[in-house]
Amino acid sequence: MITGAIQELCNGEIMEITRPETSEAGYLQRVGKKTAALLVAALEGGGRLGGLSPEALQQVRDFGKHLGIAFQIVDDLLDLVGETDALGKPCWQDLRQGIITLPVLHFLRVSAVAPSWRDKLRAGGLSPSEVSVLLSLLEESGSMAYTAGVARQHLELARQALEHLPALPPREEMYRITEEIMVPLDSLRPLH
Repeated sequence: MITGAIQELCNGEIMEITRPETSEAGYLQRVGKKTAALLVAALEGGGRLGGLSPEALQQVRDFGKHLGIAFQIVDDLLDLVGETDALGKPCWQDLRQGIITLPVLHFLRVSAVAPSWRDKLRAGGLSPSEVSVLLSLLEESGSMAYTAGVARQHLELARQALEHLPALPPREEMYRITEEIMVPLDSLRPLH
């Protein structure tokens, strides 16, 4: 199980480096192989050790998958709008490395000015002034709000996966985690 998760994680990293995203489905597949695969393995391991039934294990895996996807989406948003000191890592790393995340994918799909940005984004290395302009465009196009909405959808799917698990403290803790995923976004300037 752990070996499979590591393999998925490596595949996701390789996808990120070698195949720039062109679709939301591709993005979700990649983040499912990265963060989500790790969470699924950790949760499934605990569930197996705890003696969960095969049905309950599937619910735990579904929870981990959707929680991991939501977490990565929120992390990608924070990379764009967070503060370096608060995050503990530099902002705009994805843009600098030419990694196309969901807010940018949405922008490229819906904005009339997207074609002029496509090659710049793939090349990476945007200047601070270009990043500032792009952030404004992402906000104006509704891409930030759209992305936060997709994160919320995955958190809801994660919560639904927990509904049939026994009402024990671990399930309540898992619910609490879903609530906390969006907290960093709620403390930022409005995303819509």
